[in-house]
Amino acid sequence: MQVRLTRKYAECIDGVDLSNCQVGDILYLSDRDAYLLIAEGWATPVLEEHREAPQRATAADARPRSRRCRRRT
Repeated sequence: MQVRLTRKYAECIDGVDLSNCQVGDILYLSDRDAYLLIAEGWATPVLEEHREAPQRATAADARPRSRRCRRRT
C-alpha cells in the first residue's frame, strides 16, 4: 500500500523504519504498517488515481520493500 508521509516525529514507529524518509515522501508499506501510520496521523493514503508505478527492486537493495521510501520529485 502506498502512503504519503505527512508528519515525522521519530525515526521509527512501532517497527516502521522512517530513518531514510522525509515528510512528503511516498512510502511503499505493508497494509498493517500503512494503516498504523494513517491511524497515528503520520501518513495519508495515496489514492488510486495518484499512485505512481513502484520502482523495481534490485538484488543490491538489502532493505525489505515494506521499509523503502522514495523521495518525492
